[in-house]
Amino acid sequence: MTSASHAQRPESWDWHQLASLGEQLLSEQSLSAQHERIVSMTSSLIEGDVDVWLHEDVFRLPDWDSNRFFPPQPPLDGMRLAIRNRRPYTKKADRKSASRETFIGIPLEDQGFVLGALQVTRPKGPDGRSGRWAW
Repeated sequence: MTSASHAQRPESWDWHQLASLGEQLLSEQSLSAQHERIVSMTSSLIEGDVDVWLHEDVFRLPDWDSNRFFPPQPPLDGMRLAIRNRRPYTKKADRKSASRETFIGIPLEDQGFVLGALQVTRPKGPDGRSGRWAW
């Protein structure tokens, strides 16, 4: 039995797209284009507000004089905690609090280098999803 979302798009499509993300990123000409590609891919797989921060110092050449696209530090708590702990960091909705915000922060690493971080936030809590991947 398949869900409505799987009837429209087979699960293998998700995995194929995700597996090819690295190649897609290499084909982009700028950090902003790579940023948009990661946001787009994540948004297609997981429902929520997607934010991506890339550690621009890792990508910049020493004589690169252009303006920065990203701030020097990740702007969101989940990103900072994921990078500090070197593993995904989740915040689940607190039933006692008025805020139902739920998020997951994920460090983006390659061979021990922190390349950035991704955070998916669901302002209305974990139950606000529509059949796409859950965490």
